[in-house]
Amino acid sequence: RRDLVYATKGLRLEVRPMTPDDDRREKEFFEAQSFEERRMRFMGVVSLPRAAIRHLTHIDFSKDFAIVAVDRATDALAGVARYVHEQNSEPSHIVAHAAVAVLKKYQRMGLAFYLLISVFEAARDAGVATLVADILSVNHASRILFSKVARRAGAMEKCVAREGRSNTWHYHLASTAESLARCTCEGENVAAERVVTSTPNKFDLDESRHPRSLWRRDLVFPSGLRVEIRPGDADDRQRLDNFLRSAIQTKNPAG
Repeated sequence: RRDLVYATKGLRLEVRPMTPDDDRREKEFFEAQSFEERRMRFMGVVSLPRAAIRHLTHIDFSKDFAIVAVDRATDALAGVARYVHEQNSEPSHIVAHAAVAVLKKYQRMGLAFYLLISVFEAARDAGVATLVADILSVNHASRILFSKVARRAGAMEKCVAREGRSNTWHYHLASTAESLARCTCEGENVAAERVVTSTPNKFDLDESRHPRSLWRRDLVFPSGLRVEIRPGDADDRQRLDNFLRSAIQTKNPAG
């Protein structure tokens, strides 16, 4: 869990995994979308029965993944992203279908990119080999978004089918090592954010205490030192004060 704060807009969004308690929010999220937005996301579906909503919100995280952004002021969903395992995929090459949707009032803020890159990272960490996206040929915004996220994640993209108004794209997820070797974004190297192997002569990353977290992990140093990396929270005020006092003393040991 973490909050995205858009100070100039006075907006705070909580980003967290989807839960069964999101039934009402998912229903309202769907109804808040225009007909055109529903057509783009659901390929023409104009209504969601209760069973479909339950299917979207009751996630088996051992197979699937869904992340939401919730407006703190209204308790409404601003955006949703997910992947769902393809039932017939081989264990040696797991395939999952990815999707993302953001309400119009929250677009052009980088939210869709943030949610979708989280999906790509979670899929790679779960051993998914290929993410699939069915995108309407007229949905240029989604096409560009997926392409940008794929480049950031170090994934290889390929259009595998063009059927009528819809195109099917495959995004082959690289291993962490492969991503570090070739991931580029606008000409600059981009370090993968979820390294799970050793960093030579520096430290190891240990995620065993937080197996399903996107943002928590431990750095384990050869000396035995263990440092937890996580988002800041309100309980860190005293820790921050101590850190600043220590930093000042270190800079000016004479006082």
